[in-house]
Amino acid sequence: MDDEYKMKIEIDNREPSWKRWILPIENYLLPEQCDDLIRIGRSLPPEQSQIGDAKIQSHDTKIRKSAITFIPPKPEYKFLYDRLLFDIHKINRDHFNFDNIGMVEAPQYSEYFKDGHYSWHPDSEMNGVNNAVIRKISMTLLLNDPSEYEGGDFEILEQGKKIPLKRGDAVFFASFLIHRVTPVTKGVRQSLVQWFTGTPFR
Repeated sequence: MDDEYKMKIEIDNREPSWKRWILPIENYLLPEQCDDLIRIGRSLPPEQSQIGDAKIQSHDTKIRKSAITFIPPKPEYKFLYDRLLFDIHKINRDHFNFDNIGMVEAPQYSEYFKDGHYSWHPDSEMNGVNNAVIRKISMTLLLNDPSEYEGGDFEILEQGKKIPLKRGDAVFFASFLIHRVTPVTKGVRQSLVQWFTGTPFR
């Protein structure tokens, strides 16, 4: 095969240099906006965090231990849905370029108390067989100041290290990346999680 033709094939098959699987955004929300979301999250009935797939859900504190609540799509929370949906279209267009990104799952407010954690996991199964929806981009947003707790680091296996987050910082990442929240050893870690869905990968 001609060397020039082989080089052209190699270049054409490379991902564009602007594409990202992990996108941290500093100061995504202001402190007062974080306070509003904490207030909303704490005003709703808490649930025990679950693990599993679309068919079977279970509670296993060895894998995941946190208190969660889902912020429903009610008129008083429309501002949050509008903000996330507006932002994800630009973020996806500029950095991920996945097909048909939308938002069909409710935002999840989470609190990790002492010993709270979430072991290594992806947000979407690699084979997609048991997924209720196809999660393509995940977001975690730190709502309180890291000085209020110890431990509770957010880590992505792809990076091999923690993603440093300050209050109001968010990180958007491909949902198939394996990630975790390390155990909280003191205080409470408060966060907002959102999954953005789309048509099957192709």
